[in-house]
Amino acid sequence: MPIWAYIYCVLIVIAGVGAIYLNRKKPWYYMPGEILSVLFSVAFFLFYYEVVSRPAFMIIPVLLLVYILFWELWVNRHHYALVAQFGEETKTLSPAEIKRFKRMQVILMTMVLSPLLYVMAMLFYAYVA
Repeated sequence: MPIWAYIYCVLIVIAGVGAIYLNRKKPWYYMPGEILSVLFSVAFFLFYYEVVSRPAFMIIPVLLLVYILFWELWVNRHHYALVAQFGEETKTLSPAEIKRFKRMQVILMTMVLSPLLYVMAMLFYAYVA
């Protein structure tokens, strides 16, 4: 496994621990759900770089991906409206600044998620090929 993958996995774990700490007053299911999401995300790297043996069937990584997507959508379901209205409600940002914020948010999220999405895609490709 390349060094960047180890660093990325550590960043995933740190982000998960930070999310748990910041949301410690959420319902009881939040902590185990976030822990599973972090472990499943790291598992994609471990499977792709064969640090641990890949599951024999592709359905297991598919289920891991479905859980990660479900969890992130469920946890952040209240934030989508807030992000869409950022600055519009408070009138503190001009329309041009709101556009720049949204554009920068898309660029940053793409940069942050690209390694994980690449590894996921390559793992699924390895099953198909």
